[in-house]
Amino acid sequence: MSSAVWLVIFKILFVIKLTTSNPCDTKISHRECYCDYLENLCPLKQRISLRLLNDPISATDCAVNQVKYCDIPDGLMSETCGKKKLTVMRSKKNGEAQTGEHPWQAVILRRKDDGNFEYIGGGVLINKKHVLTTAHKVDSAILSKLKIRLGEWDLSSNEEVCEQQDYRASRIIKHPRFNSDTLESNIALIILDHEVPLATTAHISTACLSTGVPVTGTRCWVAGWGRNPAEFATGSSNLLKDLNVPIVDRSDCQRQVQRTLGDSYTLPENAFCAGEGKLESCMIEGGAPLVCESTPGQWEVVGLVSAAISCHQNVPSIYTDVHKFVSWINQQVFDNY
Repeated sequence: MSSAVWLVIFKILFVIKLTTSNPCDTKISHRECYCDYLENLCPLKQRISLRLLNDPISATDCAVNQVKYCDIPDGLMSETCGKKKLTVMRSKKNGEAQTGEHPWQAVILRRKDDGNFEYIGGGVLINKKHVLTTAHKVDSAILSKLKIRLGEWDLSSNEEVCEQQDYRASRIIKHPRFNSDTLESNIALIILDHEVPLATTAHISTACLSTGVPVTGTRCWVAGWGRNPAEFATGSSNLLKDLNVPIVDRSDCQRQVQRTLGDSYTLPENAFCAGEGKLESCMIEGGAPLVCESTPGQWEVVGLVSAAISCHQNVPSIYTDVHKFVSWINQQVFDNY
């Protein structure tokens, strides 16, 4: 049988696995966890098997300043996505994410004329080669000037214990019905130039695709490097920020947004609202993922920041509804893996 035929068969099986597996049907029930220090876990060149150094633990916590690492056994994509490997054992600062807390978070950078890179938005890793973001963040992007970074925490440092990984964008696929005026179908897929080595990277994982927007009032997490509310005129914040925000009733959201944008504004059918206004529109940038815990220990991306109406005003943010695009995403992954 020719290699071309085998490739077609592989792609068909790949898509069947994507489209028929329930991301919430988690068959991996046993994950072995270990305690160690971050510097022993993250350097890729020095990392050796934890099984040779530590005995598995049954307790939920490690010593202060240690990190709990839980492995992810091999399995279907729906079984391995949405799981965090690292838990840092120290107090969490309000509004500041910890290393490995949002392992699917992606940074979209653009090369400037002086050769340096600037932060333009966020995204989410959904498999080894694809990052999901909003179309308005890459609408006018020049492919050769983009850099996609994974495993980032501090934008101002290249000396972090857990090293960031940089990828080129080999292609950007915007939804064909994207409207830059109304932000209808505001979603895009970035294809990375090579696969992410998930098996050997302690602080990078994929998020599951949405199975639906949670009910009103459900609280989820959004993270990003948006403007710092204390100094929002200075641009991006260096450290990864995160916020716990509630899903907002659609009608209530539309009324609140109309007070700012006018009575003629209509929320897109493939969008929803989350947040309490206040600081999230200052802190979180477009394309950043909103993730909800679908089952204990497993997270799915339900939204992407599409519009933050006004900094410091009590108006919810608008998110692209990822669930409305799951079929389109799976088809693009199938065609462009």
